[in-house]
Amino acid sequence: MTETGLTASHVKKMNRKAIYHYIYEHRSVAKQEIATNLRMSLTTVTQNLKALESANLIRKDGFYQSTGGRKAYVIRINETARVAVGVSIFFKKVHITGIDLYGNLICQKVLELSYENSSEYCRTLGEAICRFAEELPVSSESILGVGIATQGIVSRDGTSVIYGKIMDNLDFKFSCLTSLIPYPCRLEHDAKAAGFVELWNKEDMEDTLVVLLNQNLGSALILGGQIHSGLHMHSGTIEHMCIMPNGPMCYCGQHGCLETYCSVESLERTAGCSVDQFFSELRAGSPARQTVWFTYLNQLALALSNINTIIDCKIIISGYLASFFTEKDLELLFHMMKSFSAFPMEENFITKRRDGKFATAIGAGLYYIHQFIEQI
Repeated sequence: MTETGLTASHVKKMNRKAIYHYIYEHRSVAKQEIATNLRMSLTTVTQNLKALESANLIRKDGFYQSTGGRKAYVIRINETARVAVGVSIFFKKVHITGIDLYGNLICQKVLELSYENSSEYCRTLGEAICRFAEELPVSSESILGVGIATQGIVSRDGTSVIYGKIMDNLDFKFSCLTSLIPYPCRLEHDAKAAGFVELWNKEDMEDTLVVLLNQNLGSALILGGQIHSGLHMHSGTIEHMCIMPNGPMCYCGQHGCLETYCSVESLERTAGCSVDQFFSELRAGSPARQTVWFTYLNQLALALSNINTIIDCKIIISGYLASFFTEKDLELLFHMMKSFSAFPMEENFITKRRDGKFATAIGAGLYYIHQFIEQI
């Protein structure tokens, strides 16, 4: 035992974790740099680097330029030493993604599969996930787990849907699906999964609302560097904010929810065509499409302005529709919000997520990446 009461084995584990995290954070490092900044002896660092390299967790990637002595190795994390699979279930399709230890997308697949709460659906999806995992450029032992995002409020332990009116998936046979997948599995609310992507990509993230503009609307509220779930796991569900008491009926049973005005489904219903066709005609200068788009942005701006009055936070536009937003669209949305607000707003107040299409699937998989990095 050491003077602090720690065993030699525990100290060794702590040193190895500190070295791995240092390399992970700095991306490319030299051995002497690690020893200097972590205040460890070169012998300790060398022993741990050998152990990490033997476990295939780090790799040597060339040399630094010589400053007169022996060239130092460039040491990096082996990004694909472990990977995770992220899945996002929609009404008519499923997104399946593979991500590495930095959360980078390795590969992705869009599966045309209509949701139904049945054993047959679980079998088809389970087999598709297994095939996808087998085709990843890594061994099966390297796969940490499968995160599955769904449209619905999910229990804190990630095992069941506790509110699922969009897809009628309250009784989703999750255990039926996971019994077919030879990896750890976890359910996640799709909007919260998208929020986790933002937290992952930005350290010290400011308070932010991530707006998920998918077929159905969703959002995740990030406060104090954490996704805020609330007392009953439905914090941040702006889709059910009423903006017009006598408006259209929402799937939740109420009238005039933001969902009925600002989801992809509502935009397609108003436009009478697919999103792709709508934006093609909009960018070609169609006055009718411009009117629809202006109204859409105005309704979204009203809701976001109301939210900002209560929770002073930034806005990230994510989800399927994010890829269609131009800088001019974001600028217009900002000025609309500003016109509704009693308070001044910064110019960089609203941004968009470029890979929003697969954000929920990536976010679901990141649960296992985060877990691995923290526990190594």
